[in-house]
Amino acid sequence: MKKRVLSLILLTLIFFLCDYISKFLAISSAAVFYRNEGFALSFLKGQRLLLVLEVIVYLGVSVFFVVSTARGDFVGSVILAKSLYLGGALGNLFDRLRFGSVIDFLDWKSIFPWWPASWVRYFNLADIFIVLGLLFLIMEYFRLRFCPISTEET
Repeated sequence: MKKRVLSLILLTLIFFLCDYISKFLAISSAAVFYRNEGFALSFLKGQRLLLVLEVIVYLGVSVFFVVSTARGDFVGSVILAKSLYLGGALGNLFDRLRFGSVIDFLDWKSIFPWWPASWVRYFNLADIFIVLGLLFLIMEYFRLRFCPISTEET
């Protein structure tokens, strides 16, 4: 139990620090960055109450992930997925508490020149971590649901 929780915490801190360092470098260099006062890729911009709910959801999911990791018998991929989500969530939460907005510095348009300018364009490593973590959790859920791991030896 302790080993799983320590792994979760250590990986979460690594992802958080990757996000923090990338944002620090974007702010301190000549790179262009954007202050996202919205939620989830600029949605709900200016909706203060909903942004407070975002923080409550992040914290609730974080507590659930730590407790379920301590109680459950999970494979490493689930711990990695939870750590990705938590590291990204903490990175964006830290920005929101520190700056009142999230620092975005990656631009879809620079990666994909055909990306429509009217679509959401800016994001950061924390957003990537959150999306990857949730995708990995969903994939692991379906893998375990339809291809359960046998505990019996043949």
